[in-house]
Amino acid sequence: MDLQEIVFGVYRIREEDGWFYFDRFNEKQKEYLREIDESFYRHALLSSGVTLEFKSTSEKFSFAYRFVMKESKDSFDLYIDGKRLDQRFVSLLKDEGTISFEGLPEGEKRIALFLPFDTGVAISDFSCGDVRPIKKNTKVLWVGDSITQGYGVYQSGDTYLNRFQRLSGFDILNQGLAGYYCDPFFDLKLGGYDPDIIVLSEGTNQHRSKTAFEEVKKTIEGFQRDYPRKPLFVLSPLRRFDKDFDAQKLDALREYMNKDLSKELGYHPIDGCSLLSADPSLYFDLLHPNSEGAKEIARNLKTQLDEMPNK
Repeated sequence: MDLQEIVFGVYRIREEDGWFYFDRFNEKQKEYLREIDESFYRHALLSSGVTLEFKSTSEKFSFAYRFVMKESKDSFDLYIDGKRLDQRFVSLLKDEGTISFEGLPEGEKRIALFLPFDTGVAISDFSCGDVRPIKKNTKVLWVGDSITQGYGVYQSGDTYLNRFQRLSGFDILNQGLAGYYCDPFFDLKLGGYDPDIIVLSEGTNQHRSKTAFEEVKKTIEGFQRDYPRKPLFVLSPLRRFDKDFDAQKLDALREYMNKDLSKELGYHPIDGCSLLSADPSLYFDLLHPNSEGAKEIARNLKTQLDEMPNK
């Protein structure tokens, strides 16, 4: 079968010698990131937010995998009709091998396999008794930092963006990059990719910069230039409880993004403080939300987006 019919959360699928590679960024973007910092380039090769989704009556399926990049070690998460049924942890797998899921429920079911968010994966020899592709009517380009990428959760199905994807049914291209920030020089345009909605979720990594306000504004203007007439949502930074930040400057940047700048540029602001309670127990390291924190973010995002007019 054509694997491209069941893969979501990608800009492009490349086939090389029978292996399928999943690109979240185009080549120009990846080369730009490499010039700035090799770490950004490595994170651009990860499979964050990539899923295989389809309907089937088969009680098993399998595929060969190959790890092309590993940062931290999370998991392949298998969901059946919206509920997690199985997991395979990267730490327990060889760098290349075969994964088989067997004993699936009888009858037709919706299958969703979330690839690891902090590992780059290539797939080959996908096998399933019968596969019926599904359709997703809304494509979303979601640009962010490590929180968007999923750092701090370590189970791919539990990241806030993968949870939100299940709640919304959107096809989300996760361009989250650990350590990244609002960069006016990053070329946002993806040739051949036409999203219905744009989301920016950055700012916490540059809140102490003397030019943070200017950088955020120019980045958002870049979104509006490259994707005119597309609904644009901007998530201001979440609260932080770690020691490596300036609370006054972070609050000031959040206030600017939520109010003055949103009025000036006309985007939809979402206050990061409205998405996650002021509870340190909802964080992995007092900066990145853990699984329970991600669950709350996804739920609140869904509620707020549903309530917004003219999305």
